[in-house]
Amino acid sequence: MYYEEVIANWNWEEWIEWFELNGKKDTRKVKIPFYDWIHEDPIPLQEEVYKRIKNNKDYYQNYLDYFIQINGMIKQDFPTDVPCLIPPNFELKFYIPKELKNWIDYFEDWWKSPFDRCKGFWLTGCTRSAKTSLIATLGLNNYYPNVWNYDNFNSGKKFNFFDDQDIVFECVEDFRYYKGFVGAQKVITISGKYKKPKTVVNNIPCVWCSNMRFEDQVKDKATRDFIKENMTIVELGNYDLKKVNYPPKSTITGLFWEDYDPKDSLLFYEKCKK
Repeated sequence: MYYEEVIANWNWEEWIEWFELNGKKDTRKVKIPFYDWIHEDPIPLQEEVYKRIKNNKDYYQNYLDYFIQINGMIKQDFPTDVPCLIPPNFELKFYIPKELKNWIDYFEDWWKSPFDRCKGFWLTGCTRSAKTSLIATLGLNNYYPNVWNYDNFNSGKKFNFFDDQDIVFECVEDFRYYKGFVGAQKVITISGKYKKPKTVVNNIPCVWCSNMRFEDQVKDKATRDFIKENMTIVELGNYDLKKVNYPPKSTITGLFWEDYDPKDSLLFYEKCKK
């Protein structure tokens, strides 16, 4: 049998080599690892799942091919938000130091247009002075009452809320596990008892509420300096935020006070939109 030489004006050998490597690739066979994502701890929110898909070319093509099925599965199996441990009560009315109101305005500016390392807030005062009730109305948060809890960290929150922590920072070592939170660092490593340490994206401010005076709780000077650089500090003394026991116009530090209605908060506005 006689075979004629193949004559072509394009490099067919190069094309065959490419086809063997790429031509048989079918994006419909690409598997988005939903099983792995569902079993993550904590489970990612829907917003995070969509982000992961859009950042991977093959995942995104698969998503477009099976848009209805994948969308339905994401909405069924992944949460839109992690429930708050302390539901906000927007019916309460508060009377707060102006410096606290200034921080709330600053925080809501960051919420609307996030910038790197938003400064946090450190609030001290007597027990039952409505500190926790006020902070709960400011935004969805990772809530840590009394002690650090690994399981309470979730992505998608607006701030980390440390409430009524009894620890006294005698030295820098005591502060080691809190430094990343107080500094609003972008990436932090978290761990807990019988938990494997893991690195997570943080990048949200920290709010710290305590019944102890700042200098009684933070005895180490280097730690005090770090906190002052990264957080606004307000001490209520014997006054409260409920308009029951409050000064006529200023605190012991000379700060002016003003009325605050949580229905004016950005959190309330966002909830009303839904």
